[in-house]
Parts: sequence; C-alpha cells; structure tokens
Amino acid sequence: MKKYDSPVPIEIDQDMAMDVEQLLNGGFHPLHTFMNFEDLDSVLKHMRLSTGEVWPIPILFPLPLQNKITIGMTLLLKFNGVNLALLKISRIFQYDKKNLIKYFYGTLNSKHPGVVRTKNSPNRFVTGKLRRIQKLRKIIRIKALDPSETKKIIKNNQWQKVVGFHTRNPPHRAHEFLQKCSLENSDGILIHPVIGSKKKGDFNNNAILES
Repeated sequence: MKKYDSPVPIEIDQDMAMDVEQLLNGGFHPLHTFMNFEDLDSVLKHMRLSTGEVWPIPILFPLPLQNKITIGMTLLLKFNGVNLALLKISRIFQYDKKNLIKYFYGTLNSKHPGVVRTKNSPNRFVTGKLRRIQKLRKIIRIKALDPSETKKIIKNNQWQKVVGFHTRNPPHRAHEFLQKCSLENSDGILIHPVIGSKKKGDFNNNAILES
C-alpha cells in the first residue's frame, strides 16, 4: 500500500465528512473525489460532468487562502479529532464566486442561506486522490449501510422492484400511508433517512434513525 509523506492535518466539518464518505463508498458514483475546475464548470452550466455523465450539484473541497497548501502535498482529513481519510492533492484552482452562486442557486439574493454560505466560504478548491482511513459511521456511531451492502440485501431478497423513500423527518401517518401503498406494487421499500447539518427546530440524527 502506497504511503503518503508528512500529511498535513485538517479538521473538517460534518457536511464535508459526509461528502468524503460518499465519495469513498460509491454513494457519489461516478465521482470518486472532489471536483476539478472542468467538472465544476460543466456541472454548473450543463448539469453534467466533463465526461458527459449527468450530475446535479458541485462537490467541492474549499480551502482557506491562508493555508500554505501546494500540489503534491497530502491532507489528513480529521473529523471530531479522528482520522477519516487522506487527500493527495493534484489540483488547486479558483472559480468566479459570483458565477458559482448564480449557476448553483439561480439567484444572487443574500436572503438565500446557500448564497450567504457560499459568499462566506473560501474560493480556493483542491482535488486529488482520496484514501480511506476509517468509515464515518464508526466515528459518529450510527448504523448505516454502504451502497454495496444495500445492493447485496436487495439481491439476496431477490427483489425486482424496490421503492425508495427519502425523508429528513421521523415518519408520520401520511408517510406510513404512502409506504403501505408503495408496497402493494413493489417487492420492498428502501427507507433513506437524511442526516447531517440541521436548521433550528430539526430532529437530531438519532431521532430520525431510530424512528
């Protein structure tokens, strides 16, 4: 296994850690690392990667300008103080922030929370080869399945038609009704709870997962 020399430790937030996990476990296929300039430009303007595959949103690793990071260096990505992954930098680039916001959100209005967040974020991005150190689910101690594990369950049950239910809340009676109706015309249902950063008043991750 290839070793990386003197990695530079960087603490990342929960949203970034989840992007790293999805890139490494196949959840963001065909992406395997953060976007480069060509992919970002193509996704913003055409909703496709530079190679032609349909892809809807930027997946980026912003880096503050004051960080003395150069091509060839390796970043040790840490979450909650725990080593998560390594990123061997192959590209560093910038993108016109006004165009990034306009194409991504369709507005420059500062009342949009995404516009504000992007305006306040760095405008220098890095990409390169990602290598896993530990799975995120072990760090945050939740029960989660990789895409390959989910596919194995579907295959073992010999399901031909599966309905997906994507939710950010504990299920209520309307959800239950929809799920029961879906099961009348399918072999199984995949309930996909959304976890991650929250706005004020949202249920926490454990409440969503346990329910």
